[in-house]
Amino acid sequence: RAAVDTLPLGAESERHAWSPVGGHWRGVKIRYPLRLPPGYGRRPVLVALVGVLVTAAGVLVAPGAVSVADGLLRAIGDTARDHRTPAGVRAAVGVGLAAVVLLGVLVALYGACLLVGGAADLVRRRRDVEGRVLRLRQHGDEQRPRWHLAVDDGSSDHIRAWRLPSAPAVRQGATVRARVSPWLHHVADLATVHEDQSTVPVATAVTTPTGGAVGAVPPPLPDAGAVTAALGFPVDLVPTALAYPLAVAGASATFVARDGGRVMASWLRPEEFEEFRSLPRTVAAPVAGVGDEAYRAPMGGGLVARVGAQVLMVMATLPGRTDLQRDQAVEAVARTAVKQAGDH
Repeated sequence: RAAVDTLPLGAESERHAWSPVGGHWRGVKIRYPLRLPPGYGRRPVLVALVGVLVTAAGVLVAPGAVSVADGLLRAIGDTARDHRTPAGVRAAVGVGLAAVVLLGVLVALYGACLLVGGAADLVRRRRDVEGRVLRLRQHGDEQRPRWHLAVDDGSSDHIRAWRLPSAPAVRQGATVRARVSPWLHHVADLATVHEDQSTVPVATAVTTPTGGAVGAVPPPLPDAGAVTAALGFPVDLVPTALAYPLAVAGASATFVARDGGRVMASWLRPEEFEEFRSLPRTVAAPVAGVGDEAYRAPMGGGLVARVGAQVLMVMATLPGRTDLQRDQAVEAVARTAVKQAGDH
């Protein structure tokens, strides 16, 4: 339960992101290569050397297996009364030999792929890439962690996340520059060009795309009593819950019901609303009567509303209730927050 209390709701998609690179919001699909191409993210010279060793090992497997199989058949034949190896034994040894040879061929092919990929990146120049960090993710486990950095330079709507051996000193939303090898995408000289408002604490007023201003201190969010009245069942504020990652100045509140239901309300940056506005209506359905403009995600039921120059987000997970009841609860909390913001 302690782990659940610290987990923010509404985790963003790893494989789909919205990017402003290029002067307008557009959808970007992200891949996180693991085994293909072989050696992805590794240093080219190391990949090439490992490729030589693996290829040599694979090539030596076949003659070695043939020699062992021949010696085994001779030994079995010498022990037989008529000095002839039984047909069943010969067939079994043949199948085993074929399997070992096939394994050697596969190992050799894998090594050749490593060798070609590493050598290709050694003979070709690295390219300079500058773009926005759309996703920064850690995968693997505690023993073998790996980091992926998805950077959009505006050249494609399909990008491969860079694989890094250690946690990079950059933040999601920042603009970074790096030298990247063409095939394995090995990253060198990674540095932050400048931070974005989404990656640093809000300390001064910022301007919305429509010209409005958002102060450093957003309106207060409803307390537990107001949310309880909106929902029709009691909830408690969790003061130790993590704020939503994109909340302005940490303006985020999480409420928990007795049955384990959770509701989160947050004030977001205005740019986040532009993403919902540009989404297809099958993904972000308009909601009338909540603030100046509002949209709901049919999957998950989260709601985002514009209240003047402010942007409100409300999400909920309510076990034991239908999707319609959850959506009605989210809308009720959003209306309460909008009214309170207007009275503030």
